[in-house]
Amino acid sequence: MSDGCVTVDRSPPAESLGPNEGSGDQTDRLRKLAETGPSVSAPARDQSHTIGPHRLDEKTAALACLAALVAVRATPSSYRRCVDLALAAGATVDDVVDTLKVVAPSVGLARVVSAAPGLALAVGYDIDAALETLDDP
Repeated sequence: MSDGCVTVDRSPPAESLGPNEGSGDQTDRLRKLAETGPSVSAPARDQSHTIGPHRLDEKTAALACLAALVAVRATPSSYRRCVDLALAAGATVDDVVDTLKVVAPSVGLARVVSAAPGLALAVGYDIDAALETLDDP
């Protein structure tokens, strides 16, 4: 007897997947991320059961990390480390600012505004000092 719900298999056959649509390897990675257990919750010192390497280049990975840090309201020191990695990987300050613009609709403008001073310091710009040098109207 059915409860009125219909289950639809939305996964296309593996042979029909294009180069950007995924692969068996990627679906295995997604499955492993979704699993609970030692493969995800292993202690940081034990790298034998951690999630495998990603295919993002260093710059993209660092900017994705930055986006995640904004979403969780990270500390300025976390921003600095992430921005340093992104800049070392070839990102520009414009890339960092664009990352803020991209995540704003998802995380909310309030999170982006609260992250801005810490990110500004991470790229070498002191907002407070700049504001002090403005002429009074």
